[in-house]
Amino acid sequence: GLFLGPLPAPFVIGMTMLGTALAAMASFTYNQIIEATKDAQMERTRIRVIPTGAMAPATVFMLGSTALGAGFLILYVFVNWLPAAVASF
Repeated sequence: GLFLGPLPAPFVIGMTMLGTALAAMASFTYNQIIEATKDAQMERTRIRVIPTGAMAPATVFMLGSTALGAGFLILYVFVNWLPAAVASF
């Protein structure tokens, strides 16, 4: 579909990448909260921030929610409502 129309402006491409990266970061933080008990049991993952107590789950949730909100806002304002809506889920 990208080759059928004109190329988007580099600014829009950059904002798309930034908004998507922030939304992905939010999903990673939410996964850390969901998997905290399993991470504490596994050798490879027991040094992560929630199992070690370096950060509280509420702090990680706030960080993830802030990243999701910023990513949604960037995508909505600078790109389009559709990628912002998709990033919210």
